Amino acid sequence: MFPLLSGGVERSAKPRIRLPAIPIEVLLLAVSIWFALTANSSLWRTLAEYGGDTLSERVWVVASVTTIVVSSHWVFLLFVVPRCLARVLLPLLMVATAAAAYLMDAYGVYLDKGMLRNVFETNVSEVGELVSNHRFLWHVLIFGIAPSVLVVLVPLKRYRVGRALLRRAVFILIATIMTIGALWQAARVLVPIVREKKEIRYLVTPANYLVAASRVLADRNHRDISSRTIAAPDAFRDPPRASYKPKAFIVIVGETVRAENWGLNGYRRQTTPQLLRRQVVNFGNVQSCGTSTAVSLPCMFSFYGRKNYDEEKIRSSESVLHVLQRVGVATLWRDNQGGCKGVCDALPFESISQTVAECRTGQCFDERLLDGLAEKIQKSSGDTLIVLHMMGNHGPAYSLRYPIRFTRWAPVCTDVNLARCSNSSLINAYDNGIVYTDHVISMAIDLLQTINSHETGLLFVSDHGESLGERNVYLHGMPYVLAPDSQKQVPMVMWLSQPMERALGVDASCLRRTAKAPRSHDDIPSTLLSIFQVKTAAYEPNFDLLSGCR
Repeated sequence: MFPLLSGGVERSAKPRIRLPAIPIEVLLLAVSIWFALTANSSLWRTLAEYGGDTLSERVWVVASVTTIVVSSHWVFLLFVVPRCLARVLLPLLMVATAAAAYLMDAYGVYLDKGMLRNVFETNVSEVGELVSNHRFLWHVLIFGIAPSVLVVLVPLKRYRVGRALLRRAVFILIATIMTIGALWQAARVLVPIVREKKEIRYLVTPANYLVAASRVLADRNHRDISSRTIAAPDAFRDPPRASYKPKAFIVIVGETVRAENWGLNGYRRQTTPQLLRRQVVNFGNVQSCGTSTAVSLPCMFSFYGRKNYDEEKIRSSESVLHVLQRVGVATLWRDNQGGCKGVCDALPFESISQTVAECRTGQCFDERLLDGLAEKIQKSSGDTLIVLHMMGNHGPAYSLRYPIRFTRWAPVCTDVNLARCSNSSLINAYDNGIVYTDHVISMAIDLLQTINSHETGLLFVSDHGESLGERNVYLHGMPYVLAPDSQKQVPMVMWLSQPMERALGVDASCLRRTAKAPRSHDDIPSTLLSIFQVKTAAYEPNFDLLSGCR
């Protein structure tokens, strides 16, 4: 036996590293400083370019704005993050801010209400294309997850409730005074900059996406069709004559096709070779209603349009599709993207990701939108309107939007971090996608020409355009007043069968002569009413593509 030592056996313990406890207000200040330093590079670049004529002026502006950014975010965090929720809310905010900063820096986008609505309504496959980018993942890991771990580990001092509330009030006062003081000091130089560069307000992160997200969420109550305002309540159609032949009309909504790369518009490349050989009417000067699908789609089928744009009224009112359905035109929305954004609520809807077997495991090419369409039209005994919503040229993975046999120009950009691609490879991939869109439209015309039971026609129009690196801006979704024409000018093409031309009394040669006149998404509702001969006070002849050629 070994003698039992009187003191027992003491096990050596490794010293633990303990972080010093800090007040929650100090942690919130540190997070605000972190945001200013790591999530606002787009803001600092803009200020460095426009913030004064001399180096000292620029340094003064950047220093003042840094104080404003830090103190204003500090005020916000002091109001919304209590000590008991800090370890939950702050990591979520830091990861989201890191992701937002990456998107702004990599693609030159602005995080306004329209862009946030796009984010909320983006489908899983589109999100996957972005987050599969290793640069994005590393950025979020370094600037979002890693500091979040530190936030979770740092101990926070405890105070009695009364003292904690008093401390919070004092710190809010201090942060507010800092914000007002910095604004006062910088106003002389900052106000002219903001007037010249209005987009600066969309560059302050995370305030930009937090404000935008709150506005988007506030609008969600307009998604219920039962509470929508009835559009064109006086709409009616005269009883058909005995010799009346029903109409079948297809509207193809393209995705992210910009007018300047459209072959029929005189682009240096022939990206529309099949449509070039057809008797189509190409409208060469068309303005979109928005710069994103979430804005353009509801707007182009609304009677408000861009001319009387009111987002709340557009989203709380019926679309022209509801009017047509109400007067007896059978409608169908068939989708290969992120849904109809409320345009077809409570109306027949099909997503090929659900109806086409091989599309259930991933994205399908747009030609699958035409599967079974001829049979569906021929089974209909009345007028039919079908909307086909394409995947089109949705970025950033342009090279995945078309079958490989449509690669007319190479090499192509295959990196979703578009800034890493050469401009030529980026445009090659984008233009190849337009060639495929041209093919799908041509297939739809071929399909309609096989149908003898109906008078047939087709309208193709893109929802918005795209930026391809001009001025270091990519993708789309910029605020409308700031967006370049490349995001707002879109192609639009119409094809009418000869029986439909005769039934509507349309002079096709007149349409082609006047096709260069300025047009817009605003023309779509009245044109559809005209095609199906719907009478209503909501019809506007000046916004009917056919009215001047009858």
